[in-house]
Amino acid sequence: MARIRSIKPDVFRHELLQDLEETHAHLRPMLTFIGLWPQADRLGQFEWKPRRLHLDILPFVDYDLRAALELLESNGFLERY
Repeated sequence: MARIRSIKPDVFRHELLQDLEETHAHLRPMLTFIGLWPQADRLGQFEWKPRRLHLDILPFVDYDLRAALELLESNGFLERY
C-alpha cells in the first residue's frame, strides 16, 4: 500500500542522481527512485516486483523499470536482500 511521503528539494540537487539521469534518461532513474518512497515501509523496505511497481510508478510511461531498479542498485541507492 502506498504511503504519503514528503520530498525535500535537496533530492533534486543530488549529483550522482543527476549524473544517472543525464546518462540514462531513458530509464528515468530519478523519478523511479522518488517513486519508490511511497511504496516502501518506514524502514525503507519494499517488495522487489518490477511489474507491479511499474503500475504504481509512472504507469503510462513505457520504460524498463527492472533496468532502472538495477541501475539504482548498482549505484548504491538500493540494496536487494
